[in-house]
Amino acid sequence: MKNALVIAEYNPFHNGHAHQLRELKEVHGFDHVIALMSGDFVQRGAPAILGKYRRTELALKGGADLVIELPVSFVLSGAGEYASAGVQMAKALGVVNCLAYSCEDPAFFSEGNKDELSRVLSVLTDEPEAFREALSRSLKDGNSYPKAREEALISLPELKILKTQIEEVLRKPNNLLALSYETALRLFAPGLSSLPLERVGSGHAEDTIGEDCSSGHAIRTHIKEGRDLASLKRSLPKDSFLSLSEAKEADALLYTDDFTELLKYRLLFDPHPEACQNVTPELADKLRKHQNHFGTLTELAFLLKSRDLTLTRIRRGLFPSSWS
Repeated sequence: MKNALVIAEYNPFHNGHAHQLRELKEVHGFDHVIALMSGDFVQRGAPAILGKYRRTELALKGGADLVIELPVSFVLSGAGEYASAGVQMAKALGVVNCLAYSCEDPAFFSEGNKDELSRVLSVLTDEPEAFREALSRSLKDGNSYPKAREEALISLPELKILKTQIEEVLRKPNNLLALSYETALRLFAPGLSSLPLERVGSGHAEDTIGEDCSSGHAIRTHIKEGRDLASLKRSLPKDSFLSLSEAKEADALLYTDDFTELLKYRLLFDPHPEACQNVTPELADKLRKHQNHFGTLTELAFLLKSRDLTLTRIRRGLFPSSWS
């Protein structure tokens, strides 16, 4: 029996997700697909638009055979920790044969590119001294970790021949996550195979509603801006469209700024945010400086943003679910 696992958010469950589940069963012959899903918060540092139980129901109706929650402490972490937790949970289940994922450039992660990918993964898993030194220099220059890692990789003589490929791959969000999955598989579950699939529909960060397959970001933006929901019918399975329509009517959809007052309360009564997950001493100092000078959580995130602190990393630290 062949079982695949996907690590997903389904925020919300849309046609692209349904297509992936069908492809795994009908094209690649998997008997079952297990979804390891984020709960009420997602990896980019935001609440899911619908609650985890409703999203689980929609995933099961859309083709998943089992949905398991990825704990929030791993969800609100960087891509490396997120992927490592997912891969180790897949291995621990004992019934998973393959980790499947969608990305922008599946050819880079495919069996046909095994030699080139292996060279990159060897550096990321073994972390030779030259790589660590280059990474440290780039971080000290004020670059974010993803940018510093990219610069460190292409600085190595053995990877310079792949410079163009690495630069193209590491500047696309799903490719970045794919690289984290492959690195985690090599470190923690070398017995599991992987299957890179081509991402269908609009890009991860595109706002445009497509003909029949739009990104989760585009769908959430469309709803938040109060546009006509009817235009989303082509991008969503029927059950997802109905759930979003009902939740919108009941004013039950969640957005980042809905947590503003809770965050203000925590900042008022918690003098040591640096003790919380994802809050570095530098970020804690900035929080204390700005805690009385922002209107919404989104405004605060932009106040805290710097060259070395991305908005996503900041938001992961701001959500009270990580303050334990």
